[in-house]
Amino acid sequence: MAQDQDPQWILYIDIQNLSRSQTAPYNAGSTACMRMIEELDLEGSVAVQDCHLMRRQGFVIPPIVRGTPTLVHRVDRRIFTGTDALLQLTRMVPVPTERMVDIASTTSALGQTIASKERGRIRLRCLSLPPR
Repeated sequence: MAQDQDPQWILYIDIQNLSRSQTAPYNAGSTACMRMIEELDLEGSVAVQDCHLMRRQGFVIPPIVRGTPTLVHRVDRRIFTGTDALLQLTRMVPVPTERMVDIASTTSALGQTIASKERGRIRLRCLSLPPR
């Protein structure tokens, strides 16, 4: 995909409500999807939108986002949430890859180190869905 084109997919992620026992900044599903994007080299196909940062900067969260993670196709508006978003990401790989991603390990026991690395690595920019 050319660098000057916007990605066809938008993944909406959000932070979790932290308690004393939780250390990862993003909820488990959002963290798993971000890791999947990196592991499958989908950075050029999926734009990641942090709902927490969008709210803090005054952007309106689209009404189609009722929870996170939410994966939206920008053209035909297909919507995948939760585990379905994670599974859709695996279907987006154009050719079989030798790298195996353990989905179970991405959704449990993720420490702050992985989540903070993911957070620092992803460029955040607000993309809008085209009008219907």
